[in-house]
Amino acid sequence: MTKSAWYALLDMPADVTWKLEAMDENNPYRMPEDVKKAYLCRETTEAAFETIKKAIGEDPDGMKQLYAVMDVTGGAWQRYQEKGIPSEIFAETMKLVPRFLRSFHDRTGEWKFNTGWWFWRELALLEFRAGCLEYELVAEKGRRFISLHIPSDADLSAEAIDASFAAFKRFLAAFYPEWQNLPWECDSWMMSPALEHLLPETSKILQFNRRFRVLEENAESLGVLNWVFPGYSEVSADLPEKTSLQQNMKAWLMQGNAVAWTRAVLRK
Repeated sequence: MTKSAWYALLDMPADVTWKLEAMDENNPYRMPEDVKKAYLCRETTEAAFETIKKAIGEDPDGMKQLYAVMDVTGGAWQRYQEKGIPSEIFAETMKLVPRFLRSFHDRTGEWKFNTGWWFWRELALLEFRAGCLEYELVAEKGRRFISLHIPSDADLSAEAIDASFAAFKRFLAAFYPEWQNLPWECDSWMMSPALEHLLPETSKILQFNRRFRVLEENAESLGVLNWVFPGYSEVSADLPEKTSLQQNMKAWLMQGNAVAWTRAVLRK
């Protein structure tokens, strides 16, 4: 697949496409094969990514980083074809990149790529999007499980969630049968039991939360701020109150309560 076709398939923002195409003439950093291999491995990706950033050097908007990691997409596309995974799944999975780009642009008015530390999962065929959710195949510490991720554009209605679950089960049966019948976990602020105090019964987030059973809570984490109060890193009176969730959560946090980062497992 040519780069132009890849950009079109992903619906890459025009301004970003222009920057990436301009780099073809400037011969920016390209990952050596050993670095690519390390980048696509869970145990070595962090060190490999540091190597990439060091080799790239100054890169304020992250476009050199994006150009470098995109160099791996050809191999990912080839593996999709070898496995017979439909191109539609490839496109929806890889659209994580323009989604992150547009999210940053919506908040700041700038185009910046700063998620190369995460994107290796998609390129290594370890994470796939099925409907409204993303699913990661995780093998670590002697166990295997499916990790559910909630994209910023996810429709959390019961119908959309059920459809996503069913689609991913069909995906596993067709392409990764050895990953069937494993636990499905979600590690997120959306799993926090505190949401029972903050959201109405009609809340889609709360209904999604109730599909899971809590395994572990980290009440010290302030990770929820990154998602509910973007740009804020500590609890203070300055937290915005633009939505009912922000209003309720700010009052909850200001009273000394926590919205724990929570690991939970899907109920059977």
